[in-house]
Amino acid sequence: MNYQYTVLRKTAILSANGRTPILIQVPQEYHVIFPLMQNPRPGKPTVHYGWLIVFAGMLCIVACLGFGRFALGMLLPSMAATLHLSYSEMGFISTANFLGYLASVLVSAHWAGRIGSRRLIFLALLTVAVSMTLVSQATSFLSVLLLYMITGIGSGATTSR
Repeated sequence: MNYQYTVLRKTAILSANGRTPILIQVPQEYHVIFPLMQNPRPGKPTVHYGWLIVFAGMLCIVACLGFGRFALGMLLPSMAATLHLSYSEMGFISTANFLGYLASVLVSAHWAGRIGSRRLIFLALLTVAVSMTLVSQATSFLSVLLLYMITGIGSGATTSR
C-alpha cells in the first residue's frame, strides 16, 4: 500500500500562536495503518511473552524461597547427623538465615533503586546458588552458619522488590 499525502501550506493563514497550519490531504479510500492479525504459520508455537515472564517469576520464587529459605528445614536433620550438630547449633543456623533475610529485605529496595531490579534479582539468585553450592561442601558449623546467612541475604534481596 502506498500512501501519498500532500502537505498544503497556506501562508496567508496564521494561527493564534503564529505558526502556519499544515493541511493534510488524505487518500480517497480508507486503509488500516496496522496490519491485520494473521494466523500463525503451521508448526510454529505461539506463546505470549507474558507467560514467559510468569514462568521466570515462578522460577525466582522457587529458587529464592524454596531452596534458599524453606529447604533449610529439610536439610538440617541430615546436616546435623553428618556434621554432629546440636539442636542449639541448628537453631543458630536457622536464625542466621533469617537475620540475613531480614537485613537484606531492609536494604534491598535501596539497592534496587541504585543498580536496578533486574540486576539485583540476578545477583541475589546468583548469591543463593553459589552459597547453597558451598553449603553442600561445608565441613564445620561456622562455615554452614556463615553460608546460610549469605543464602538468607540473597533470598531476601530476590523477594523484596
